[in-house]
Amino acid sequence: MVIHQLLQAGPNLAAAMGFWCRILTALKNWNRTAETLYVLDQVVKFAFYAGEMKVVLTVLREAYEEYRESQPSRGSGMTALVSWMTAGTSPAYILIDSTKLAAAPWLGYAVLQVETVSSSGLWALLLDVLTAEKKRTFEEGLKKAAQKLDMSVPTVPDLPLFRLAEVIIAVSVESEIFPLLCQEFFRLFLQRSVNHVSIGDQFFLSNQASKLLKPIKQKLRDAAEYYRTRGAAPSERSLAFFEDLQHAVRAFALWMDEPKIHHANFYLPSLPREYQPEMLSTVLNAHSEPWSHFVDIQTVYASMRQQAEHWLPFEVRPVRRRSGLLSSPIRGLDTPLGPPSTYPAASPFVPVDASSLFDPSKILFALRPDLTTIQEAAKAFVNRVVEHGSLDGYFLELIAELNTNVEKHVTVYPTCHKSQCSGPAEIELSFKEFSRNDAVHRAYLQNREEWNNMILRAQKIDLKPLVTSVVRFEKAISLLINSTKTCSPARVAEVGAVLFYHMLVFIGQESDEHPLTRKFFHSCVDVLGQNFIANQKAQCRPLLDTCLNNPLAIPMLILHFTPNIVPQEFLLMYKKSQTLQGKNNEALIQLLSTFDVKRFLNEPSVNVSSRMEFLSTLAYGISQLDSSPSFQDSPLFEIYCQHIRNLVEFRFPLHLVDVLRCLLDLSSKTVFPPSGWSSCFFSALGISAQTENVAKDDWERDFTGIREAMADGRISLELALVIAQLINHFFGNIRRDNKTAKAFGLFSILGQYTRVVAVLLLTLSTVSLRDEPKTEDTFAFVVHLFHVWLSEEHAFLQADLPIASQLISALRLVLAELSAKNADTLRLVWQWFYHSYSVPPTESFVAVAISMELTKLPWEQFIPDSDSLQSFVAVTEAGTQEVRVFVGNLTERIPWGRALAHNRNERFLPFLVDIVKVVTFYGTDEKFRPFKTGIAHFIKETVDFEWSCLEYPSLQAAVHTLARNPEVIASWCGANEDIENCSIVLFLKLITQFETANLNPTQYTVEKRALFVQIYGRAAVAFYTARKSADLPSFIISTLKACETAWISSNPQIRYQGYLALASEIFNLSNHVADKKIDNLIRNAVLIWIAQNAGSPLLISMVAGCCRCVASVEAMVAYLETLIAAHFAEPYQRDWWMMVHVLETPELSSAEFIKTCLAKQAFFTLHAHFLRIIQTADSVRRIELMQSLVEWCKIRPLPDHQNKVFLLWNHVFLLGSSASVDVWPIALRDFVEALFGFTEEKGGLLSAIGVGKPPVLSRPFKIVTRSIVAVASPLTTPGKTTGKAATLTDASRTAYEEMKSRKEYLPYAEVWPVVDAYLASQGTLTWADVRKLLGTLLGLLFKQQNYLSFVIES
Repeated sequence: MVIHQLLQAGPNLAAAMGFWCRILTALKNWNRTAETLYVLDQVVKFAFYAGEMKVVLTVLREAYEEYRESQPSRGSGMTALVSWMTAGTSPAYILIDSTKLAAAPWLGYAVLQVETVSSSGLWALLLDVLTAEKKRTFEEGLKKAAQKLDMSVPTVPDLPLFRLAEVIIAVSVESEIFPLLCQEFFRLFLQRSVNHVSIGDQFFLSNQASKLLKPIKQKLRDAAEYYRTRGAAPSERSLAFFEDLQHAVRAFALWMDEPKIHHANFYLPSLPREYQPEMLSTVLNAHSEPWSHFVDIQTVYASMRQQAEHWLPFEVRPVRRRSGLLSSPIRGLDTPLGPPSTYPAASPFVPVDASSLFDPSKILFALRPDLTTIQEAAKAFVNRVVEHGSLDGYFLELIAELNTNVEKHVTVYPTCHKSQCSGPAEIELSFKEFSRNDAVHRAYLQNREEWNNMILRAQKIDLKPLVTSVVRFEKAISLLINSTKTCSPARVAEVGAVLFYHMLVFIGQESDEHPLTRKFFHSCVDVLGQNFIANQKAQCRPLLDTCLNNPLAIPMLILHFTPNIVPQEFLLMYKKSQTLQGKNNEALIQLLSTFDVKRFLNEPSVNVSSRMEFLSTLAYGISQLDSSPSFQDSPLFEIYCQHIRNLVEFRFPLHLVDVLRCLLDLSSKTVFPPSGWSSCFFSALGISAQTENVAKDDWERDFTGIREAMADGRISLELALVIAQLINHFFGNIRRDNKTAKAFGLFSILGQYTRVVAVLLLTLSTVSLRDEPKTEDTFAFVVHLFHVWLSEEHAFLQADLPIASQLISALRLVLAELSAKNADTLRLVWQWFYHSYSVPPTESFVAVAISMELTKLPWEQFIPDSDSLQSFVAVTEAGTQEVRVFVGNLTERIPWGRALAHNRNERFLPFLVDIVKVVTFYGTDEKFRPFKTGIAHFIKETVDFEWSCLEYPSLQAAVHTLARNPEVIASWCGANEDIENCSIVLFLKLITQFETANLNPTQYTVEKRALFVQIYGRAAVAFYTARKSADLPSFIISTLKACETAWISSNPQIRYQGYLALASEIFNLSNHVADKKIDNLIRNAVLIWIAQNAGSPLLISMVAGCCRCVASVEAMVAYLETLIAAHFAEPYQRDWWMMVHVLETPELSSAEFIKTCLAKQAFFTLHAHFLRIIQTADSVRRIELMQSLVEWCKIRPLPDHQNKVFLLWNHVFLLGSSASVDVWPIALRDFVEALFGFTEEKGGLLSAIGVGKPPVLSRPFKIVTRSIVAVASPLTTPGKTTGKAATLTDASRTAYEEMKSRKEYLPYAEVWPVVDAYLASQGTLTWADVRKLLGTLLGLLFKQQNYLSFVIES
């Protein structure tokens, strides 16, 4: 029967299905009655067929919730304990037992869906717990999940997955619902956690679920076999249908056995085809659409039809599914009934007498009862609403206190029926039991009773009097309006106006809340207002007074208020309207929106004073607005701004200055927000610029818009000057008179108007840029505009820097535009900045902010003049650090090549000096190391400039600071930078012309290059000393080489002076080194270079330089000896007089000098020194020199110096051959004895082992020595040698003869005849002959030594 009714339901199928489901689930114990479950099973089957499962699931969900609420919670009270101890009782959250669901599989499918949704939170949390890092059993995870949800712990059989498995095992494979049950099972079995892992395999590891694993696998195998058999047998369904079912069920079995499906890194496409990957993906993606293609719909329909025929023996048509599948048979339409009969009826109300329409008192008397009735009805409605709200509010309070939980304690004594028990158990339980507050419950019931009574009273209200009054009043208005055609319009208008204002008395808050009265009054006001109030001059002020007295009626009356028809009263009504300000701004907004300001301003009767009075009225209204931050967003403020804008646009620019003065005054009182400037002032000028502070300002866009707006000449230059004077005067007065502004700047009190001021100043500057022909005047105009904000003392606080930067950016834009027209603007900008910010008391952050913004100007076009360079120098000498940084930025960008070419005038030399001072400052101060690129830029720009015009005195004055402390260059170089490539060094090379090819250098060129060596050398020594002292010798050698090649000149004197200057500076380096180790490195490097460059033209000048600059006598001797040796290393160098000419030995420390020469056996130096002093020595001095010479010659020469000592011997013989002096024979005898001692061989043990043995003498030296002694000994006074009995003559002769007889002297046989000839002439020889013999022997034995040519040739 039920199925038949559902089949016949047609469009009402959903309602019928819900009806039957609710009836069946409302039955007592319906979830335990087999008959009820059977009927519900058939209804669910039909619902699936008809596509109305949503209706069934909704009803079952409601029934499930009611069932759970009606059951006590597990673990609460005695009932739960008994339920726990008693077997076979279903828990509170299981609607139907699994065994009963197996008999009703369609109903089981729906019920389990409901339970799955209900327990979805528990199951999702269980997934997260079991897939977490901590390993738990399934039961432990279930307990943990229940604890997190603060609920009782369910058992495993209570879970929907377990119940689905039980139903699948119990249900027949022939059931059409079997594939859908499998779908639900696997949807839970393979559900993913947040870690993309499922726990189906862990489910069957639990003790209770493990018993179901084999049965469910067997069931799937049986199903696959059944579908295979059905597919082979004849059937209405196709073979493909059963094959799909067979493959699907086999895939289910594979899913059960495949553990990797549960893993997070499982790759679905890798599965074989037998696993049905596409179907598995729908399960893994939690698709909830049922697999209806696996259900045999034909069989389902056949079973339903069979049941319908069983109950009713007539033809049943198959229903159609959704979208036309379900429809009832077409029935015949009933014959329509005719219209009802009519009869005459009396009018429900008495109309107003037409004779009283034109008498105001009569019509008011006639209609007042109707208005009173309508008003009372509205009040009654409001009272009912208030009563209803009061009852409902009290009801909510009672509900919150109605039910409570009372804690109870129970002791239970369960018995044991087994013999092993030792006795009864005692269990103490504590739980919270549901309890109802009786007093609250009684109040609750009384509240609901009163509520029902109120509803009943409301339903019994008689609305006929209200409707009658409404219709009667509207009819009277219609008669009044229609009478205008027959009666005097003025009289009718008078009556209409009286009725209009009288009706307004009855309008109140109650009438506005009642829908019927609200609609009635609105309709009547519209009709009366349109006909008798609107556009009536006499009604404007009365209507305004009515609006002011009854603001609630303004929304209805505003449409009929037309103030513009009486321009002479426009201002008065505007001011009267403002009395609502602060009391009811919404009503005021509606009133002011009716005032057409444009029309008022264009009235001929409105003069200038009226317009100024109107402006004052607007200013007063704005000043009375709320000062909260959001008031500028109110519609009232927007109306005021619109009216101000209308005044500005009226005959523009007639009132521009007046409005500007008014806005400035309002802004100074902070009652006019920045946004108002844009809407009421700048928009009138055609400028669409943002006037509120923002984090990043797009000034370029705003400035472009301002230039476009001012291009049409709306503001003339004269007007701009007037406005500028007004602005400067206004802000200047604030700066001087306001204590806060005076101490902390204008930004401290007007910071929110920064963008407004910026846009205003940009606008005026744009006018000047457009019309002012002179750049200087435009620049002065612009700077004067910004002066009071940026240039005065204490311009702004550091906290105001973000907003001040907006004004600075605006100034920069104007200056950039001006510099684009004339590059000379940059010079004016620099001079202004220098005079305003370069010296204290300007705060550092002010200078930084302005300089950073000015840096963005195109300084690549800046051509500085002498005054600009002088200010640069002044900044480097006494400016603040911030301004120095700014100047450093400029030096990196100035086109110095063009600047040099542009400034070639009488002040060119000071200009060059200032350039050198500036560049030198930034190239030596460590704080400005980043500006080394600027020096490189300068070098690149001036590489072709001829620096010879910069003379040495000027250059020295320019770099005097650096020359006093060149070591700063070493610290200025970067960490990975070589000093040779340091930018300041390259700059010094450039200006000193150190590497410039110059065939005709002047004395100034000599000094400039020496200055470079002085500065660079000391800086390099400090650099290598601090970083890599091992490279210091190579630096010295390379510098000497550079000095050697730095001079090419045809003038020997200039060339010599140049070399001398450079050499002197090289030797000067040691005088500035305190570290002995570094001093030795420098000295050794110089000595090595001297020894390796014998032909260098530097050598002679280095001799003079050494004598003049080397402070250490020991170092001087080493240098001189090496220089002289290197000089004579060249074959063509034979002249000693050049060396003697440049030699300058110290006079005050002459003894120490000679002593050092003797200690170092510097015989070359002694020889040159002797030649220099002998020239001017008198006889007494010659005696002293003879004695000194003999003492010098007593020193036994080392092997490397044996040949050099002959030079001193020559001087001894030379003096000895001169006029007789009494002391000379003694000196000569001492000399000969000393020579004899050199060649005397000592024997003994110590000599044999080398102890006490003198330096070895060469054979040529021995030959010369013994020969000279043998020849010269007879010329000496008699005496004996020390330790020998024989005389000096005999001993020397014996030694000579012994030497001749030895075999090692055979190679020198050519010498013996010469010496023998002198020996044979004994008695006739003089000291001149001995000197001649010395020259002959030296010529035979040492003719390759150039320095001995002085002796040999003389």
